[in-house]
Amino acid sequence: MSLGLASQPGGSVIAPSIYQDLWEASLDACFLLHCERDISGHITDFVFDDMNPRGAAALGLAKQAAIGKRLCEVVPIQRRGGLFNRYADVADSRVSLDEEYELNLAEVDARWIRQQVIATHNGIAVIAQDISARKREEFGNRRNGVFLQTLVDFLPLLISAKSVRPLDYGSVVIWNKAAQRITGYSEDDVVGPGMGEAMPPDLDRAVNTIGAGVPGELSAAETVIPFVTREGATRELRTTVVPLLNEYGVPEFVLGIAEDITELTAARTQLERHANHDALTGLPNRRLFMDRLTHALERCGRSSRGVSLLFVDLDNFKTVNDREGHGIGDALLKEVGERLSHSARSVDTVCRLSGDEFTIVMEGVEHASRGEADIVAKRILHALRQPFVLEGQMITVTASIGISTCPADGADATALLSRADDALYRAKELGKNRHLHFSPMLDRDTDHRTLFESERGIAIGEAAPSSQVDEVSSG
Repeated sequence: MSLGLASQPGGSVIAPSIYQDLWEASLDACFLLHCERDISGHITDFVFDDMNPRGAAALGLAKQAAIGKRLCEVVPIQRRGGLFNRYADVADSRVSLDEEYELNLAEVDARWIRQQVIATHNGIAVIAQDISARKREEFGNRRNGVFLQTLVDFLPLLISAKSVRPLDYGSVVIWNKAAQRITGYSEDDVVGPGMGEAMPPDLDRAVNTIGAGVPGELSAAETVIPFVTREGATRELRTTVVPLLNEYGVPEFVLGIAEDITELTAARTQLERHANHDALTGLPNRRLFMDRLTHALERCGRSSRGVSLLFVDLDNFKTVNDREGHGIGDALLKEVGERLSHSARSVDTVCRLSGDEFTIVMEGVEHASRGEADIVAKRILHALRQPFVLEGQMITVTASIGISTCPADGADATALLSRADDALYRAKELGKNRHLHFSPMLDRDTDHRTLFESERGIAIGEAAPSSQVDEVSSG
């Protein structure tokens, strides 16, 4: 390689040895080639004039063995092929070339090369790097990117990502197909700096909280948020918000993953209602009644107010049911439930215990007063004495009511229910169609009680015949 002297500004000269050192030490493969031309001046080949150690290693030859050889002898490329033609174009046009290309050789695996080709006075200089490892990584990342994009697009979960970088804070960068389907907002509506109203406010607050967090102390946040869709419908989203950190542990993006649980929540609510409400009347059933009564008694123990329990049983319902049929009987029970609800206070809990037995939990009554329970009981008796018109027939029934009060008659649900039942039994004995408070002096004639229970058709401790499935209460 012939290296001349080079002048620096100011007249100083760079010694040729400096260029030689740079040439020999370069991590790139470097080649000098001159052109061979035919009589018409067309380039027929290139001949190696010089190369550095990296260049010789790339060719797999000793430097002296390669110098003087033609390009097409050393590198199996075709004359007038793509690479050869590009070299010839640089030599003829004197326009440099900078490119990445795949070199396919029959003897070795394909390699990716980045090269700069520069015209010289009689040929070309080539500076080349083997970038195969980087290209494999790029292709791997590209495949992974395609895989992840496909996964993100076709998962049934709403997936979004929002920037928390100062440069483009608030910009949405990911908004998948499920997000578009669930919210009604297209990718064009939200991706970019003008995301505006499309992001749920609660999600924005979660994002901002994470974005302001301390590096190294960040974690995912889970919440259930309401979301109003573009069409105005409210959906319930169970959302996980995850910070995406850079190499310094600082959040750059926040990933939001949300599942639309609107239907699931509605189904769970319906299931809980079936588990805790009577299928016929829609009133709280025995399970929910016991739960409400137990909690009311717990509050009673912590306050100066009492709890009254009204146990309501229809008089001669079995006779009406047998005479008119179960259709009329069911319709009557539904109407009775409605009249009881209208007669009770708005804060009271009206329940269908079983069969034709109903209960009313009155919380917050005066400890030493029966007045509030008496008022409600009288309203109930008056309401139920009014005729029922069912399927064109006029049905008349009455009811008897037993009343017990906490703390005077007991402090737990079982005791209070038993005392109210005792008072109800005595009210039946005294002629029905009346209400009676529990007293320890009530006559407890066992034989008469047995006949009474037979007439009622169901004992207090038994479960009512029902087609309703017994399910776990939500409390």
